[in-house]
Amino acid sequence: MVLNGAGLFDRALPFLDAHSQVHLWLDRDLTGLAYRDYALGLGSRYVDESGLYAKFKDLNDWLRCKGEVPKVRHRTGLSVV
Repeated sequence: MVLNGAGLFDRALPFLDAHSQVHLWLDRDLTGLAYRDYALGLGSRYVDESGLYAKFKDLNDWLRCKGEVPKVRHRTGLSVV
């Protein structure tokens, strides 16, 4: 099941609770991490899979970069217009 926003998580709980395992592929921002912690607190059926893309914002960003760790860009003091 793909939720189009973290706010839909609570509405999806009855459906999710009907499954023996729920793999979480949530965003790695404050909201996603908060919902991850919330879900993990609900029981062992919830499994966090975000470690795969820990250096990225979300799974889509990781897939777009093909799993390559982004290079750190150093500022040179020049403005890009």
